[in-house]
Amino acid sequence: WGEPTYAWAGDNSTVTATRGCRNCDAKEAETVEATRDVTAEPTCEVEGEATWTSADFENEAFEKQAKTEAIDPLGHDWGEPTYTWSDDLSTCTAERACKRDGSHRETEAAAATSTVAEDGSTVYAAEFENAAFERQTQTKAPSRTSIATADVTAEKTPMGLFSDPARPEPKVVLVVDGEERELVLDKDFEVVGYEDNLYPGEATVTVRGIGGYVDEASGTFTVDEPFCDVKKSTYHYEDILWMYGQGITKGWGAYPNCEYRPMKDIARADMAAFLYRLAGSPAFEPGSSSFKDVKAGSAHYKEIMWLASARISAGFPDRTFRPNASIVRCDMAAFLYRLAGKPAITSGASFSDVTAKTDHADEIMWLASTGVSTGYPDGTFGPYKSVARCDMAAFLHRMYDKGLVAEW
Repeated sequence: WGEPTYAWAGDNSTVTATRGCRNCDAKEAETVEATRDVTAEPTCEVEGEATWTSADFENEAFEKQAKTEAIDPLGHDWGEPTYTWSDDLSTCTAERACKRDGSHRETEAAAATSTVAEDGSTVYAAEFENAAFERQTQTKAPSRTSIATADVTAEKTPMGLFSDPARPEPKVVLVVDGEERELVLDKDFEVVGYEDNLYPGEATVTVRGIGGYVDEASGTFTVDEPFCDVKKSTYHYEDILWMYGQGITKGWGAYPNCEYRPMKDIARADMAAFLYRLAGSPAFEPGSSSFKDVKAGSAHYKEIMWLASARISAGFPDRTFRPNASIVRCDMAAFLYRLAGKPAITSGASFSDVTAKTDHADEIMWLASTGVSTGYPDGTFGPYKSVARCDMAAFLHRMYDKGLVAEW
């Protein structure tokens, strides 16, 4: 017999041993299976090794065989990159680690370039040579000065309407490096809001720094009386202010010399304007006059015509309205009752000087029962007394607060 030869299958799963006779054509062959054992594990970068070992041959002439094969490196399984900026944002360092072996890392530090944006902020950008690392940016807000110590003031301002209360433009002065600097509204600061600015007294305005400034500061200002002849000691002070705040009265003249004339008798024309505005200034286009002494162009012509169209006032039997005459308290009771939509009248408080024969006695009783009028301290109503403008303010305010004004 000649020396045996051994042939491995392509997948190394079997080994075939063969030998031939030197003197004739006789041959012997045998195939056995082989098993694989990994003798060295591969890593990300280094090959591993596996050994194939054949089973024993039955023919003792054939020797057990073994062979090794290389196992390809696994390669890196990179995790997501992380990016770290230096404190001064001049460099950005990118790093990623292999999930299989954390000691395998790639690191690159890139110098950052910077540009200044329109809002004054600085944008830093870093580009990397390693394609696995993405371009990074970092924005640094502009250096900003606190206004927390600023002096915030505003000019004394007359009371406004409740829908548009006093909002004077504040003056903001900040001391920077020993020098006073007056800040500019909507450039250096914005108004956050106002407090206690609905009625006369001390109010507060709060501002917030913008642009190159930060933080908030507050200051006080005075909301002044709307009328120079109305003070806290004036009869029905709060009611007069309410009338002004609702836009029901504007008074005479301009601030700071505007007058309400609280003790003056209210004229019937002015009362018409007050009632129309209290009713919400309903849409109305006046036609021809209902009264021979009220012409188009007369003071409060529209409001007087509305009173007539709403049947709140029919005027006098001689077809006059007498716009400049004072209104007496019993007639006022009738007007207010009609403004309320002529509700049912329930018996209640009465007045010693009001009898069944008094003009508009029922309407006066309604005023008393609703609390719109409490009369005088001596228990009288004074039905034929003229109505002072301060008292008219009180009556209208009570009507409003009690929800007695009808929808018009």
